[in-house]
Amino acid sequence: MINGTYQKFGIYAWDPSNYTPNERRTIWFDNVAYITGNPTDAFERLQVPALAAASAAGKRPTTFALSQNYPNPFNPATAIDYQLSVGSEVKLKVFDVLGREVATLVSATQAAGNYSVNFDAKNLTSGVYFYRLQAGNVTETKKLLLLK
Repeated sequence: MINGTYQKFGIYAWDPSNYTPNERRTIWFDNVAYITGNPTDAFERLQVPALAAASAAGKRPTTFALSQNYPNPFNPATAIDYQLSVGSEVKLKVFDVLGREVATLVSATQAAGNYSVNFDAKNLTSGVYFYRLQAGNVTETKKLLLLK
């Protein structure tokens, strides 16, 4: 409502990365008043759960885990799954056999949950690479094989 006049509005949108997992938002729609022109008509209420990278069952993981990429060997893309038991600053990087960083896949603060990241290595040569996940004070490294 602006100056006592109801206004038509567009679609309500938000960036789910700005919300905590399972946080709820309430949105009030005054579509009845908009249609009838009567400002005393009732509002409709819609509760929308925030989107979050949580497990399918909606349960928070209890441990930190870095899974083996799949497929492995791969060409040219592979998936890397991991889970966080607590929210933390996360870095997922890929290194060649000489220890040179060849890709940064994740560098962000993430909430507890299950995550999957795609790694496209189309610009890299065949060979052995390592991916390292750092989350808070925990670090784990695994090997992957690119075959072209």
